[in-house]
Amino acid sequence: MPETPESTSKPSTVAKTIRSCHVLIVLALATWLGLAVSRSEPFVGAGWMAFLVFCALLSAAASWRPVVAIVGYVLAAYTTPRYGQPYAVLMQTGGLNLIAIGLLCGWIAWLVCHRRRPGIVNGYVAVMLAFVVWLGISAAVATAGGQHWHPHPNHHPLLFFQALALFLLAGATLRRPHEFAWLGAAVCAAVLARALVSGRKGIDLEGDISALSVMAMPLAVLGVQAGRNVTGKLVFVLMATGLVVLLALTRNRASAVGFVVLLPILWWHARRRWRIFAVALPVLLIAGTVFFYSSYWERFAAIWQGGEDANSVRERLMIWRASRRMIAEHPVFGVGTGNFHNVLRHYEPKLAMDFAAHNSAIHVLAEAGFPGLMLYAAVFAGGLTLCWRTWRRAGRRWPAPAGRMLFASLVVYLTVGMFISRHDLPLAYLLCGAALGAFRAGEGQGAD
Repeated sequence: MPETPESTSKPSTVAKTIRSCHVLIVLALATWLGLAVSRSEPFVGAGWMAFLVFCALLSAAASWRPVVAIVGYVLAAYTTPRYGQPYAVLMQTGGLNLIAIGLLCGWIAWLVCHRRRPGIVNGYVAVMLAFVVWLGISAAVATAGGQHWHPHPNHHPLLFFQALALFLLAGATLRRPHEFAWLGAAVCAAVLARALVSGRKGIDLEGDISALSVMAMPLAVLGVQAGRNVTGKLVFVLMATGLVVLLALTRNRASAVGFVVLLPILWWHARRRWRIFAVALPVLLIAGTVFFYSSYWERFAAIWQGGEDANSVRERLMIWRASRRMIAEHPVFGVGTGNFHNVLRHYEPKLAMDFAAHNSAIHVLAEAGFPGLMLYAAVFAGGLTLCWRTWRRAGRRWPAPAGRMLFASLVVYLTVGMFISRHDLPLAYLLCGAALGAFRAGEGQGAD
């Protein structure tokens, strides 16, 4: 069904009623979140509480300005330090789940108000739904088999519910350059703000913020390409520079590998790539020399020289061996979504604590079996394919820039996921939904 320009259509009485109901739902959810945070122990402060409530309230815009609602989730999820008390309170109170409920209700309201079909019959949407449903089946089978339900807060299965809400809303609504610019600005600003809140010690060796910093870099480039004025483009350039500095300060090895993979992708998609190569080569040589004599490089050298920084490599090998035994015993349903931490030391008692798999594919395979891994692979293979088809069809016109930069960000995510478990990162599924939105923008069709 072709899209109707919103400016030429007046909302009907039904649409106004639907939107009003959605706003009331969001107000109730935001109030619930505020009360839950205010009663948390320890209290994280009025500032954080007000910020989270504000982010939740942005979900009220989902039925007419969906990107604003998506920005609200991004700010709440990625400005909050992952290993700090505010994030623990956010997870304990179910704050992100409440925001996701607002997004999902907003998606439904948007479909009704714009007379769109949900697109569930679309092959790619069906794959995403099948993946989330299979994860639920895996968890149910494990629970029925006697496994105690006690998922790790940072890898809770409900993260996939949030991922689904973001995927559906982004895929149905993101179309225009300024919407993708707002998305990129939100991700970049959230990551940089989180770095400022965490401080130098808080970001050193922190794997999550370093991975997000590299994933956000292509979105900053997209903001430059989609920006409407020089000031906006300059802001994105400054944010991209800040993200590179942030990556350097984290000294995280997995994200450094992601950055190395990202550079040739960005270069290949540049218009005057050989001129850029000539200018960038001396810069890269100087940066590489500085890097070789830095403490960042020492972390890589420790892998073969030994030392404290090599311990994480040895632990990963132990975890992967335990995962192999786990997979051999549970090849179909896995050990249950969210249960990896609970059963890991049963397969490797020598491990000092309950780690994640430190590999997204292995984590999915261990928890959800081979069907889960196949669906996980299909979700991201589908996202990459849609990006490729978008820029192949559009050439240099919009939405080709979105296809190219989303492709780069997803490749970074998959690269970093070889060394850390981020299979449940809602942002990655949001980018897949954005890839679907960009593809549909190229088709000139609506959400159905």
